[in-house]
Amino acid sequence: MKAFMFPALVLAALNIWTGAAQPRTTAILPVPGEKACRLPLPPYQAFCWFSADRGRWPGDGNRVLPWFGRTAPGNLLDSKPNPSTAKPGDHAMFALFHLKDGNFMAVLPVAAPDSLAWLKLERDGTFLVEAGSLGTSPAKPQAVLAVTATDKDIYRACSAVWDKALSLPFIKGRTLPREKKIYPEPFKYLGWCSWEQYKKNISSKLLEETARKLEASPVPVRWMLVDDGFQTQERLQLVSFQPRQDQFPRGWQPLMKHKSPKLKWMGLWHCYYGLWNGIHPRHRLDDETARGLVRTAKGKILPGDGSGGAGAFYTPFLQSVKDTGFDFVKIDVQAEYLKHADGLDNPVRHNTKCSEALEQACLKTGLSLVNCMAQGTVNIQNTRYSAVTRCSIDYKLGDEAMAKSHILQSYANTLWLGQTVWPDHDMFHSTDPACARLMAVSKAVSGGPVYLSDPADKLNPENIMPLVWSDGLLLRPLAPAVPLPDSVFPDALNENRLYRVIAPLPGQSAAVVVYNLKHPSPAEPVRGKISLEDYKNAAALLNGNAAEAYASLPAEGIAAYSAEGGRALTPAQPDLDVELTGFKDRLFIMAPIVQGWAVIGRRDKFLSPCALVSAPGYRENGLRFRVKESGPVVIWRGKGPVKAGNTPVRNLGNGFYELQFPVSDHPLDITVTAE
Repeated sequence: MKAFMFPALVLAALNIWTGAAQPRTTAILPVPGEKACRLPLPPYQAFCWFSADRGRWPGDGNRVLPWFGRTAPGNLLDSKPNPSTAKPGDHAMFALFHLKDGNFMAVLPVAAPDSLAWLKLERDGTFLVEAGSLGTSPAKPQAVLAVTATDKDIYRACSAVWDKALSLPFIKGRTLPREKKIYPEPFKYLGWCSWEQYKKNISSKLLEETARKLEASPVPVRWMLVDDGFQTQERLQLVSFQPRQDQFPRGWQPLMKHKSPKLKWMGLWHCYYGLWNGIHPRHRLDDETARGLVRTAKGKILPGDGSGGAGAFYTPFLQSVKDTGFDFVKIDVQAEYLKHADGLDNPVRHNTKCSEALEQACLKTGLSLVNCMAQGTVNIQNTRYSAVTRCSIDYKLGDEAMAKSHILQSYANTLWLGQTVWPDHDMFHSTDPACARLMAVSKAVSGGPVYLSDPADKLNPENIMPLVWSDGLLLRPLAPAVPLPDSVFPDALNENRLYRVIAPLPGQSAAVVVYNLKHPSPAEPVRGKISLEDYKNAAALLNGNAAEAYASLPAEGIAAYSAEGGRALTPAQPDLDVELTGFKDRLFIMAPIVQGWAVIGRRDKFLSPCALVSAPGYRENGLRFRVKESGPVVIWRGKGPVKAGNTPVRNLGNGFYELQFPVSDHPLDITVTAE
């Protein structure tokens, strides 16, 4: 596989400082005559290197992880800080630096239609920028290889580096910011996927039985995703778009009969380039579809920029999914394409054309799209319409080490992936003895799809119903959760400190989750805090008026509630100590105090403020609000007991009160007064 490093690269300023609040953005440009260039870096105190584990580049798949360093960055390559993966890789697609002057610098390499750039860490600790076509033919030099952004706010740096990249002429329009995309309707509801429970051992009979059980279950699962294992294939090469006859003798028709008002949507997994090893030489695709295929020097057949263009393959490919009744697709192994395309003239160009054709085919057929194993620069910078991308390695049932890594990776990757897509934290088992509740909470604050993989008759409502309403509609944050600034650079798997994340919620509220991710878990507690100042960071992935709502602290402070207890955070008492022993989390809801009141929301839902239909009406001696569905509601008042008509009220301590309304699927108007 041949890479081309552009000779001497120089920094060219695209912007200058226009004020204290404006990030400084720069671009790294190619200059003929030099073979390589150092990434120009101011003095820094710590860095976070986003790369796949060793030996995977450029097929990073879903393996991009945060790797943490301070001095002697080359030593990182010989370390093994994550027990569930290999050593860190030396090629990266994103990097963050905490500068010695206190600012933060984000670095994003970019992809042109026929070449891509990447970051490289040498063993002597040098950071480089390289680029090329990864093929047998060189590409013309990219106009810009990478963009950097520097700001005192780490979230503004991450946002600004993407804003500048998306404005570059050769990228503009190929990818859109997350908030400008349409979030698919099915993923607003609870789902189920076959993979973690059944792997490839699926059949029409098994899936029909699962559909019947999901339909009968009191748990409101609204969609099913059929994962890998159904293809007509030989040696993991795709033969036909139709499912295998031995396990699916009547095709998809029997399963589609189970679609109902409850089980409303069906999804289908497919490999980006046919199947894991491409397309079989004796495939059964028609001649027109075959015009979208290319053959590598090693004889591998893939979709690509063939004689008919990539659309010749992807249009009938996706139409075959739509015609059999499916509503969405999960397209997997996208970032592995470049590795399989070794020996083509220009793998980057072929990959770009495939990504564009996939997006267009999904748009044309009306299929919603989940991108999976798509953590590659070419793929993430070609999500023009798709709004969801997997941000993690696969979840594994009962594996504590992988669960810790999964949580860390998912949140950390959202700092950069979350700029253009909603992160998919993958499926989970609601009965997982190691981490079922932790997984449920992390999916809740992700804002992305939430889907189960337990056997359909083994679902645990205790870990599921706090995620959803009675109809399966998810309670979702306004933007995905990201690490708080003090959790971006420390190595949470190897340090005795709390890992902390935050997400914005309706009503100017926020969710903060703290974790003990140290592995193995220490016997002693891991200690930390949540604080009044954390609240401002809820706007990390928000823009405009939504972000401005968190720009200043509520004048009366915030009420910080958790099931384990909480209290008001005020300028006089801005911090709350937290300690966790073992692999645990703790979820806090932060709600602004207004006229001496705060509304937390439905106590039995993880994202309790999402229960409110509209903003509460506050008065000095009372408040009124409406919740979407009746159930126990928590409010805060610092000046004494409260009452809500004849409804029982339980004093939770520290100013929190539970209004014990019965659970039902009907909306409820609530009036609370001082007792």
